[in-house]
Amino acid sequence: MDFAGLTSLPELTALFKTARIVVSNDTGPGHIAAALGVPLVMIFGPSNPIRLFPYKRPETLAAVDPFGRGLKLQSSDPAHAIEAIGVDTVYAKVCEQTA
Repeated sequence: MDFAGLTSLPELTALFKTARIVVSNDTGPGHIAAALGVPLVMIFGPSNPIRLFPYKRPETLAAVDPFGRGLKLQSSDPAHAIEAIGVDTVYAKVCEQTA
C-alpha cells in the first residue's frame, strides 16, 4: 500500500512496526524502517549509497554500482539515475529480505 503523505511520523513509525517489508527511496522513512529493524529495500539513484545507506545494513541497497562511486554525495553519471534500477532488481532484493 502507498501511504505517502497520509501519515504523521508517529503513525508512520507504528505502521512500519507491523510491516513485513518496506520499500523506500533514500529518504527518512527508509531510515526509520532501518532503525526499527524492519526488512527493507532502499532504492538509490544519484545519491551515493556508500554515504547514505542505513548503518550496517548493506543488504538493503538497490542501486547501480553502490560501492564503486567514490565519496561524492551525488553522482551525475546517467547510469546512476534512479530509472536505472529496474523492477526485477527491486523484486530480487525484496525476495532476499523476506526469504
